[in-house]
Amino acid sequence: MGRALGAWLALGGVAVAGLIVACAGPSPPTHEAVDHEPCSRASAAEAVDCGRCHAAIHAEWRGSGHATAFEDSVFRAEYDPAPSPFCADCHAAGRARHGHGAHDGVDCASCHSGATDAPAEASTAGMAGAEACAACHQFAFPPGELGTHGTYDPADPLQDTVHEWQASDAARDGIGCVDCHMPWVSDGGDARHRSHRLVGAGEPALVREAIVATASARALAEGLEVTVTLAPGEVGHRVPTGDMFRRLRVAAWNDGGVPVEQWLGREFAQLPASDDHGFRLRPAFDDRVPAPGDGEPARVRLVLPGPLDGPAHWSVELHRMPPSQARARGLDPETLRTAVAEGVVRIEPG
Repeated sequence: MGRALGAWLALGGVAVAGLIVACAGPSPPTHEAVDHEPCSRASAAEAVDCGRCHAAIHAEWRGSGHATAFEDSVFRAEYDPAPSPFCADCHAAGRARHGHGAHDGVDCASCHSGATDAPAEASTAGMAGAEACAACHQFAFPPGELGTHGTYDPADPLQDTVHEWQASDAARDGIGCVDCHMPWVSDGGDARHRSHRLVGAGEPALVREAIVATASARALAEGLEVTVTLAPGEVGHRVPTGDMFRRLRVAAWNDGGVPVEQWLGREFAQLPASDDHGFRLRPAFDDRVPAPGDGEPARVRLVLPGPLDGPAHWSVELHRMPPSQARARGLDPETLRTAVAEGVVRIEPG
């Protein structure tokens, strides 16, 4: 296939998935088990086979963005008009690597059996490091046209999450991807396992912890200036990360007024190509919230017309796709929005 896995666009966040599919060993399973015929090769096991021994983990994974990667609405809205192996090899990684059903997306064997026929036990030990996430969450644009958008430069990253993490305080402090996205879950007593819910951009609580938002206001001749400061919180990469469609919407408004807004994210423009052959779509600017220790907080200044003596309301939202783009693709923008922070601010004395 064209590349090892690819991008999981459903999650904004760095994650690593899979189940511990130790199918042939004599040791009793850690989780609920039912009588069944043991599978002969972990690399051939589909998720349903793994679930026979690992029911709790299978249930967690089944509700995750990895399991639904191929059916995700944003992905299908982009993929269906111009299907490409570059995208399908990731979003249906189990099919691409092991001939499994595309409906299982990034399944157990996608991560735990690697690209070989080795049993899953052979690859489980290396799952804790960021390297295990990089195949899906650190890669460049493909050469040639990408979908219906045009031609991007293959020297630029489509997803840069692992590099963002490497530049962060989280990496320097030894906090890895799984510490946030696959926290430990108790099995009762001393037993525990890494959660396979693979929480990310679809988990409101995790998104809210990723940003520390504060606001202030002052009177100007042209109106009330509201400054919203966005600092990184409990996060190990930029916010938003991953899919290039993701944006933060920062808005402010007076009582009864129309919101003034600004969108933060990555923007692309036709710029000289890296090989000096014409122009390609390349990063023009990036005003996302930086990873901890990798830059100053993002500051958004919004000027509200009208009275200066009343309160101003403000909010921060994460959008998996800007509303105009979502509607153009037949998607409901409300289903792609997560509230991050909100508040009320008044003019500072003096």
